[in-house]
Amino acid sequence: MFGLRGMAGAVIVAAAVSVGGCASGGAAGAVSYVAPAPPENTISGKLQQAESWTLSAFRDLGISVKENEMKDNGKREIEGEASNGDHVKVTLQPQANGKTMILVMSTNNSTQDDKAYSRKVLERILSKKYN
Repeated sequence: MFGLRGMAGAVIVAAAVSVGGCASGGAAGAVSYVAPAPPENTISGKLQQAESWTLSAFRDLGISVKENEMKDNGKREIEGEASNGDHVKVTLQPQANGKTMILVMSTNNSTQDDKAYSRKVLERILSKKYN
């Protein structure tokens, strides 16, 4: 009924709709992009132990403690500054069964999130648990 020419036109229209759908889907995906969360880990250990490990890791990495404070919600926040000007904030939150969640956020001297440095700090904290 369409003939060869009609079928080719239908295929081209279908391909254009398909490509258009992908393109708009890609654009929507870019708009809804969410940055990866900062490094965190839940460990077996009480908040006081995690605080000790964090302070030891700060010393090892040359991070000077600027604030070490217990918040009303039971979290402890430890903030420091590295020799290169990076700002580091570690949040320790008690969990059930004697566990503690450790969340590390750092920003470099240009106020950009520095997830690589955050991971380095978290790894150093976790290494203290096993020493």
